[in-house]
Amino acid sequence: MKQRRSFIRQPDRIASYFKSEVPVLIIVTISGLIYNIGMVAGPYFEGRLAQCLYDIFHHRAIWRDMVTLALCYVAVIGGVQAMRAVKRFSVRRFANNVSRNMRRCLYNSLVHPDADTLKDESLGSLLTKAIADVDACTEGMRKFTTELFDTGVVMIAYIVMLARYDWRLTILACLFTPLAYFAADRLKARVTAANAAYKQSESALNGVTMDRIDHAVTYRLYGREADRNAAAEEALSDYEKKSARANLYEGATTPLYDAVAMIGAVGDDASGRMLTANLEKAGVDTGAIERLPGVPSGQAFIHINEKGENSITVIPGANAQVSPAMIDRHMDRLQACDAVVMQLEVPLSAVCHAAAKAKELHKTVVLDPAPAVPDLPEELLRQVDICKPNETELHILTAMPTDTDEQV
Repeated sequence: MKQRRSFIRQPDRIASYFKSEVPVLIIVTISGLIYNIGMVAGPYFEGRLAQCLYDIFHHRAIWRDMVTLALCYVAVIGGVQAMRAVKRFSVRRFANNVSRNMRRCLYNSLVHPDADTLKDESLGSLLTKAIADVDACTEGMRKFTTELFDTGVVMIAYIVMLARYDWRLTILACLFTPLAYFAADRLKARVTAANAAYKQSESALNGVTMDRIDHAVTYRLYGREADRNAAAEEALSDYEKKSARANLYEGATTPLYDAVAMIGAVGDDASGRMLTANLEKAGVDTGAIERLPGVPSGQAFIHINEKGENSITVIPGANAQVSPAMIDRHMDRLQACDAVVMQLEVPLSAVCHAAAKAKELHKTVVLDPAPAVPDLPEELLRQVDICKPNETELHILTAMPTDTDEQV
């Protein structure tokens, strides 16, 4: 199929790229409206089916009515899902077209860069940055277009349907979400400040304690021991108050700030129980960490040489048992999150599966490629929004030198 070439009049403006894709966006809009408004058909027909069953039991309807209603339900949902497929394809087409147009504009501008630009950075470096910028910008535009319908339109449709049922209940239901966001925004500053003060007080207490230990004899000889004891008591009292305040905020606002959940596996042993308990103590949701009988918990031993460089000895244990099926068992965690962070200390099949599922749900995917392996699947890399290797991992992933900042 011949590709349509778009002329971008103002390539430095995002709106120009939206305007250049108006035909595709019209398809996205129509299919998106039908799909997202059609999402309310599910609850509507389920209610009608339940009412029809009730009427049949009370001899106010017959089974033929139920069959007719069920067939209508299947037909409507089939049409809605077809529109979903059209919308998803069109959004991808829109993103690909925007990416192509942006790259063409950037390549044209990089063919003849000015001398001052090349003096500061090489053409390869500029090209790499340009490609990364295009990918980030395109992904942002795609997510905006998707969320406009998947969140905005469907919420409006549900509110309209609920308002037709009972407007008072609708107002009551709509109050809680903005109030929760407002409370979370107001409390966030207080929680952050309380934690910062607690850490600062802990640091001061440690400093006073070490000072008393290092100079105990000197203070005793010069008669200053009582003063230092008083200073230590004051630091301890301050630490206790600020620690209690920080813990109170953190404990009281757990529903608002308990934002971290973990999917994984540990052995049914003392090490696994200790690891899980430590995560729970830190406020992590451990409900998706499975305990596997007969398998030891994974462990890692970090060695540091005289240059400060580290190497890690890894015993996979239960980590090697993490599987795509385990990810599927805990899809509720993926659905509830904003970002999914992964590393390569579990089987690659599970990492690829989690990344694909997260991307289907429009989540931000972060990959820490450790331990790094060469030739990661291209399909996985396409799903990743942020990749954060260290110098050694970057060298393994790219097969390029990373000894200096310029090489990195």
